[in-house]
Amino acid sequence: MIRFEQVSFTYPSRYEALKELSCDIAAGERVKLIGKTGSGKTTFIMLILGMMSVTKGRITVLDQAINRMNQSQLARLRRKIGLAARWLPLISHLSALENIIQPLLILGISRSTAEKKGRQILSDLELGHRYRDMVSTFSDTEYSKLLIARALIHEPSLLVIDDALDYLDSDSTKLIDTLIHDRHQQGLTVVECGKYFTPSSSHPHTRTIELMDSHLTDDTEHLLFDIAP
Repeated sequence: MIRFEQVSFTYPSRYEALKELSCDIAAGERVKLIGKTGSGKTTFIMLILGMMSVTKGRITVLDQAINRMNQSQLARLRRKIGLAARWLPLISHLSALENIIQPLLILGISRSTAEKKGRQILSDLELGHRYRDMVSTFSDTEYSKLLIARALIHEPSLLVIDDALDYLDSDSTKLIDTLIHDRHQQGLTVVECGKYFTPSSSHPHTRTIELMDSHLTDDTEHLLFDIAP
């Protein structure tokens, strides 16, 4: 599903965010990627999405080597990925429904079908009664739910979450966790990023991976990989 082979990434400022990182995430896994601010989590996600090019190494996503893809090929790949991230915000002047159905409309799904699916997933997230409301009127918790709805509505093969669930109350956390778990049971691969490990009592992650200054740890296999140059 996802493979990083000796991947390094250096920003124009010469800050080296990732150093010869190698790891594998298999299809069907639910992985939690943790690390302090600046450890490289968002860089990791942007590289998966092909939003930045590696400085060195090779990345495979959905069994495709993204290093060799052109922009059209990357666009097709991203249609198989659902992204929930605060740095990819919703469109403030559109309604909740209009926002979350955008991935379906891009795929050429008819508006009537898209709206039906949109209202269903909003109902699943207990926001069905607010489908016409502008997203600027939503609370942080409700906004996070909308990010998840937009990421899942087109039934992606891979769901990536980057610090999008930090503002949830306990009930909303359980609601979203159950929704993601149900999709995971159907074959969805999940990569969730956060600063800390927050175990789910009902639906635990398959693995937790920690990014540190020069190390990557895997708490399932109890391995420590030195990725310093």
